[in-house]
Amino acid sequence: MQGEAVDHYVVLGVAKTATMDEIKKAHRKLVRTAHPDAGGDAETFGKIQRAYETLIDPERRERYDKGEPGPETIIHAAQMYVSSIVVALFKVGDASLLTFNVIEGMQEMCEKDQQETDKNIADAQKKMDLMEKVKAKMTHNADGERPDVIGTTINREINLLSVEIKKQEFRKSLLKLAHFIISDYGYTPDEKQEERREPNMSFSFGGRGFRDFSDFSKAWG
Repeated sequence: MQGEAVDHYVVLGVAKTATMDEIKKAHRKLVRTAHPDAGGDAETFGKIQRAYETLIDPERRERYDKGEPGPETIIHAAQMYVSSIVVALFKVGDASLLTFNVIEGMQEMCEKDQQETDKNIADAQKKMDLMEKVKAKMTHNADGERPDVIGTTINREINLLSVEIKKQEFRKSLLKLAHFIISDYGYTPDEKQEERREPNMSFSFGGRGFRDFSDFSKAWG
């Protein structure tokens, strides 16, 4: 459910080597027509502002160029995560949700996702450590005359695992923040009556069916 990655340089219409002055100039030009007060689209204006705020700050720009998520990215992702759950719940349209503590359910979802993410990180790290040990024990006897196919393959797999670990660490951070966001809320469900059935937590999001919070969390991310 994560949105597509937005290239801030493309949004502002500047090169990756653009100077601060070029970035400021491009921003001023776009704002003239994109600002809602000038008849522009609020969503487009928001993208322009996020791009400008990222690229105009040297430290944030450096993190962005390295592909490292900044605090503002994690905050946005956590907010989108929580918003997606809320939208999906209302799509259920089941009055029996009134007897279900929605907030506790959302918190439980975050906690299960955090546990799954921790496991994914541990598994990837274990594989990467094993590959490093295997690589250290291996020698290539071709004296540079032939390509090191095995070594190159191991290095590629190690790099892929490293990227995966970074993705999972980002997800862990946003889940922790999402749980904090949800904890700001309380919920008082109706008292359950014997004739009232349990909430039907089967719903569709993005054309996919989900039986409960666990299913939804597995599909997210």
